[in-house]
Amino acid sequence: MKQLITILLFSILFINCSSIKKETLVSSLEPPSNSESNLYIPGEFALLSKRFESVKAKLIKDNQDIKSWGDMLSIYLVQSRVSQDHKYAEYIFDLTTVLLENKSLKSEDQFLLLSYQATALLSLHEFEKGLDVAQKATLLVPQNAAIIGAMVDANVELGNYKEAVALADKMINLRPDIRSYSRVSYLRELYGDIDGAIAAMKEAVASGVPGNEQCEWSRVNLGKLYIKNNKLDFAKMSFLIALENRPNYLPAIEAIANFSLEAGMVAEAKSYVEKGLKISTTTSLLATQCKIAKIEKDEDAYAKYYTQLMKSLDKHSATAPSTKSSKYLVTSKLKENIVDHEMKQIALEKAKFILDLDGDPSQALPYLEFEYKLRPNNIEVNKYMAIALKKMNRDAQAYVLKSELKTQDIAKS
Repeated sequence: MKQLITILLFSILFINCSSIKKETLVSSLEPPSNSESNLYIPGEFALLSKRFESVKAKLIKDNQDIKSWGDMLSIYLVQSRVSQDHKYAEYIFDLTTVLLENKSLKSEDQFLLLSYQATALLSLHEFEKGLDVAQKATLLVPQNAAIIGAMVDANVELGNYKEAVALADKMINLRPDIRSYSRVSYLRELYGDIDGAIAAMKEAVASGVPGNEQCEWSRVNLGKLYIKNNKLDFAKMSFLIALENRPNYLPAIEAIANFSLEAGMVAEAKSYVEKGLKISTTTSLLATQCKIAKIEKDEDAYAKYYTQLMKSLDKHSATAPSTKSSKYLVTSKLKENIVDHEMKQIALEKAKFILDLDGDPSQALPYLEFEYKLRPNNIEVNKYMAIALKKMNRDAQAYVLKSELKTQDIAKS
């Protein structure tokens, strides 16, 4: 992948993009990584790898075929969802940036590439830019449910909830499927309608294919909604079914580990954390380790896991700029200040972990202030800002937050 990024960066900086030799890009495409094969269900990784080879062969024959480029981008999108690694979103952004330099593209080809680019930008937490790209795509194809879904996501993250609701209604009328039902569910949850959120997420699960990553993502989130409705047996059942369908599915492992810990089953929580860490070291699993160490009053273990968690969150911003790294190609196109781009990917998550683990709220506040300047209407940013301010005995400031969904729950946080 580094070879490809070096080629892309050199091409963009030093030659006209219209003269980029697409055969060079094709030869540099890397297949799905065997090191991530354990994240897939039996047979799934082999099929993905076979599909990659098939699409690459088509591109070798015709490197001007945008449909085949779209198929290749979809392969990287699958890897992005399964691995939860931002590198694939960066890769998609890089490829679409190069391909969109061709000003003679047909409108349907432009739309295809813009759709993938918008998705990549949202994954990289570039919400305003993602919304802008998605809006450009809708000018080309106004009635496409997938790109409308990207606009729903962007507006939710920016705190534009009325716009998000209107777009979600439009999306589900166009295509009532797992993607539209899950978005409707989340919006209902934001507005406090947990029963309605559960109903929509059940529809999402029912419309999906068991074992498929999107279906099991929906099932895990259905379980989390059941917890909010105090239907704990249903919640645990959802997590266990997701794990049965995808045995190494990290979101399900993380969810049931936390569920077990909240239920006082520390040994069971530990076993799930250990299972998950053998697959990948995620921030959620590290946070659960911190909680377990706190319950067991093991201060040394807590300090170790907490430090590891903070370092893990900082991994995106710990490296000096390098022209050979994908992320710096991305940021050169998105943001002159690389620190801001990196901060967008970790700020809210880091603040949440600090506060949820009873860390120093003054350490969380700078991250929240950063987010608040970017999206003052986002309810989650408001919620954690209120928590931080109240913990710092700055109650008065906690009551002047801007989210249009601000409720007494936020004020009481």
